[in-house]
Amino acid sequence: MSKMIPIGLVLSLFWLACDLPFDPGPMPTSLIRTTFEPGLNVFGVLRADGAPGSSIIHVEKALTTEQMYSQDPTIMIDNAEVYLFPGDSIAGIPFVASTDSLETGFYYHDTYQPLPGQTVQLKITAPDLPQLTARTTIPEYPCVDSTTIAYQTGQLRFTLLTDSSAAQYVVCVPISGNRSEIHLINTGNPALPVALNLPLSISPPFAVLIFAYDHNLTVYLNHSIAVIPQTFRETIRTVENGYGCFGSLALTVLMIDTDGSGKVVSVLE
Repeated sequence: MSKMIPIGLVLSLFWLACDLPFDPGPMPTSLIRTTFEPGLNVFGVLRADGAPGSSIIHVEKALTTEQMYSQDPTIMIDNAEVYLFPGDSIAGIPFVASTDSLETGFYYHDTYQPLPGQTVQLKITAPDLPQLTARTTIPEYPCVDSTTIAYQTGQLRFTLLTDSSAAQYVVCVPISGNRSEIHLINTGNPALPVALNLPLSISPPFAVLIFAYDHNLTVYLNHSIAVIPQTFRETIRTVENGYGCFGSLALTVLMIDTDGSGKVVSVLE
């Protein structure tokens, strides 16, 4: 059995290819009445992916449907104080607002790299709104049993070794203009068989991205999307005194290649 180490180079090539799911979850079966309370609406993801500065915190003001229709210009917040507190640390790590006019409301830290297994607390303060707090535990890097890796044209198979820190795994092969992927909920089975169908046109070498999502990210992203973009989700939130999600993921990259004789082999990077 082998543990794989994520590589930042492959991540940078496939940043937009398949790092987060985008499909909506199941439709609700009942009407849940909630009360709107003014607050922050955030989407934060800490990424243990080998790329310093890849974690993001997006901050905006929660709006009602009526306010969204009014196109309130103050929705994005770029003057918040955003801090992470890893482990038992009392010294916060500041995330600062992007200076890019196309990234209003996005906060970054150029060198921060989350550590798998570490619990991190988030605190966000903005004028005239309650302080938002949240907590996530970074998943361990995904692992595979290297003896089970098998590839033939059109399909890749291997056994994924699960860890309780991950609620969901996503296995993805980025393809130019497209992607092949499979989502696997962690049910507690220590070994999950993976069979990923691939286009017949793909052949080694190619990269396989294996993501582990924490519980927060899994719950939030698999829930039904809001009808209107940027509206808060009243019934699904993983933060306190506000709306939205603060979660984390870990990434492992598996390279599938061939040796000198043409035999398919896996290269763990």
